Amino acid sequence: MRKALIAIPIVVVAIIVSVAMSLDSDMEMPMDTGMEMEDSVMPMEAGLEGTVNIGLLLPLSGDLASHGEEEREAALLAVSDFNDYLVDKGSMWSFNAIVEDSETKPVAALEKVQGLFAKNTKVVIGPATSAALRNTMGYTSANGIIMISHGSTAPSLAIPNDNVFRTVPNDNNQGPAIANLMMNSGIEVLVPVWRGDTWGDGLREATARAFAEAGGVVDDGIRYNPEAPEFSASTSLLANQVQGYVDEYGKDKVGVLIIAFAEVLQFMQSANSHEVLDEISWFGSDGSTNEQSLVEDPIGLEFALATNFTTLQFGTTENATTERVTNYIMEELGRIPNVYAYSAYDAVWLAGLTIEATQTTDTAIIQDNIISVAENHVGAVGSTKLTEQGDLAASDYDIWTIQDDQWVIVGRT
Repeated sequence: MRKALIAIPIVVVAIIVSVAMSLDSDMEMPMDTGMEMEDSVMPMEAGLEGTVNIGLLLPLSGDLASHGEEEREAALLAVSDFNDYLVDKGSMWSFNAIVEDSETKPVAALEKVQGLFAKNTKVVIGPATSAALRNTMGYTSANGIIMISHGSTAPSLAIPNDNVFRTVPNDNNQGPAIANLMMNSGIEVLVPVWRGDTWGDGLREATARAFAEAGGVVDDGIRYNPEAPEFSASTSLLANQVQGYVDEYGKDKVGVLIIAFAEVLQFMQSANSHEVLDEISWFGSDGSTNEQSLVEDPIGLEFALATNFTTLQFGTTENATTERVTNYIMEELGRIPNVYAYSAYDAVWLAGLTIEATQTTDTAIIQDNIISVAENHVGAVGSTKLTEQGDLAASDYDIWTIQDDQWVIVGRT
């Protein structure tokens, strides 16, 4: 267990010795963020003063670019809101955001974390994917960097007493929820197709285990390379596997689970050339939920509608903060945000509230106190209570599908 929240006394001293923190930034902050670009000051006994860098490591390009855009807007809104909160309290410090693009690639994520550390940034929101987070963990642990991921869900990264926290539940919750959804839809045979990475492997395992324990049949499925330029070989193999099960069980009893990011569109475009694949039901996970490219592409949309493509994604508990984030992103981007925009907003606040409570940027102290701070906070996702492993404790999932050419929520599990 991490240590309980400590009380940091404020001692008035005659001389305050300050150490400047670098504010070199890779972005031009919006005028309305409330952040001033000035030297950061490390905390002394008299309390925290100056500006403190916070890194926003987001997938602004690559397979999660559309999600990353929403996450950036939400995270910057959180920085602005939190700075306003500090002003109202009369606090003498504020956040300075440094935005970096992880490119939805593990190697790029590590490079960007190293760059942030060089800029004296030791609290980082992100990265969004489990593969990227895993690739950074050795470096961040060795260098005392706190990582608060707003999107990583791989169960293998749920480690107690480490430097990583996640404002989303891990997939030991999502896997059984997907299995239950498929079972309730009358599916008896699960054929999984998944990204060959940390996240895909973990979610496939969690779902397959739960489906088998419920009495279903689980095929070995297809593990694909997410960097592949096209998926014709994978969809041909999938069609052969599905045909065998359809012949034995009937097409109403066979379901495909695709665990993918934006490449779900390319996979479905290729699958569309196999008649048997659009005669069965398809299911998806959080990674492809609310993927706008799928409803904007005629072939992808036709296939998704034909297969009644149904997905799950962690759901929020609606409150005033949820509404604020939704309205802001609707105004900025013209669409309802993905759930990870809300968890990115909350990640900023948990970092800020812990720094404010402890009056220090010492990451060892932040690490020991963030779970206690999260215990009673309510953010854009609802309760931000974390498990012993540092993952979000709440685990309700919304059921999404496509109706009238747009993504809609049709239930919760």
